[in-house]
Amino acid sequence: MEKRIEQLEGFVADTTPRLARIETRLEVIDTRLDGFATKQELADMKAELIKWIVGTALAITAGAITILTFVLNYATPPRNGPAAPQPPLVIVLPRT
Repeated sequence: MEKRIEQLEGFVADTTPRLARIETRLEVIDTRLDGFATKQELADMKAELIKWIVGTALAITAGAITILTFVLNYATPPRNGPAAPQPPLVIVLPRT
């Protein structure tokens, strides 16, 4: 029984410095983790990113439609050539 107690005391003597090293490492890890985002911050950032993506897609789509409308309406010449000028409209009133 005495031998087992001596072994346990030796184990405790070896374990104490190990625990001290582990505690210092955990303190270093804790200081490193202070700069990382939390789950809530990541969820907020994801929602914000989705809003920006949808807004950008809508803006690009509106720009593309505007450009296509301009190109199809003004950049191509008319198919039948320029329109002939209309003769002036003459209104004749009877004498009274």
